[in-house]
Amino acid sequence: MEPSTLMTTFYVSQSQIPPADADSAVHDIVAKSISRNRVSQITGALMFTGEHFVQVLEGKAAEVDTVMASILADPRHDHIVVMAREKISERLFSDWDLAYSGPSRFVIRNLARLRRASSVADRRQETRWLRDLLLEFVRHNGSE
Repeated sequence: MEPSTLMTTFYVSQSQIPPADADSAVHDIVAKSISRNRVSQITGALMFTGEHFVQVLEGKAAEVDTVMASILADPRHDHIVVMAREKISERLFSDWDLAYSGPSRFVIRNLARLRRASSVADRRQETRWLRDLLLEFVRHNGSE
């Protein structure tokens, strides 16, 4: 993929943050990500369930790949699964450097279903559902 191609990456990871430290650690992640994303022209959304991170990143391929490399090396994440990585013509989260509306623990059962999806079609359907859920949270809460 051309480094300047607009793309999106959607991943799920298991949190390695101790529950007692989660609120402050996630607040720190969000604050630093907003700053970094603004400079890199990355947009997207983050959801934290207490056990997992779910994130959509959008931007130029080279910039998104740089952010993903950082996430892959971050000890706060484990079992990172990239659910989708695809070329896009427009951003869904264009107004947010990083939208985050707080912990989303009710999504846990749907993450388990997504991780168990055996077919490519099932995985795509579940990935779309979670991406749409992130977009709905953003629209409803209007947070950044």
